[in-house]
Amino acid sequence: VGQHGIVHRLDTNTSGIVLCANTYKAYLMAQLQFVSRKVCKEYVCLCHGRLTPEPRMLEASLQVMNTDDDDFPHSFVDKDGQQARTEICAVAHLHHRSSCSSTFFSLVKVSLHTGRRHQIRAHLASEGCPLVGDVAYGGIAQEWCKRVFLHAHRLKLSLGSDVGVVDVCCPLPDDLLSALDELEASGGCSADL
Repeated sequence: VGQHGIVHRLDTNTSGIVLCANTYKAYLMAQLQFVSRKVCKEYVCLCHGRLTPEPRMLEASLQVMNTDDDDFPHSFVDKDGQQARTEICAVAHLHHRSSCSSTFFSLVKVSLHTGRRHQIRAHLASEGCPLVGDVAYGGIAQEWCKRVFLHAHRLKLSLGSDVGVVDVCCPLPDDLLSALDELEASGGCSADL
């Protein structure tokens, strides 16, 4: 019996695109693209703080470990870990509409060049900007965002001459759009993202 079906995974509570192959050949072609790191994987996330807006590559190696306080593995920056590359493509700075405090958020578009466990979550937390709702990595749960704000926005890969290039985009779901409605741009080019 040939294997086909789900080609990759998303973290729990991450919304967005999951690729499912309906033939053995498509499954193998997709797996080959993932293993050879030829897949374009773009995500949109909201993190705490003001992430530096310049496009750049985060290249801290990540190590997966179990923590003492729970049974779920977490990734930590560790020089002896596996290579991990997360590209910061665009950043918009936001603040809560009704907040008088200096609490800022960054809406970020990232592109993954590797696929490590909790890679985006670990890399942004190591930058001091954990994802909104991601208490496991230092984020704060917000009343206006009921889950981790992380969405697989785009997936692009080539499945050979039979199928060609698959390029799929998925808009933010209603719950994350509602969370963004609670925020407004903090000046500059933030309103453009």
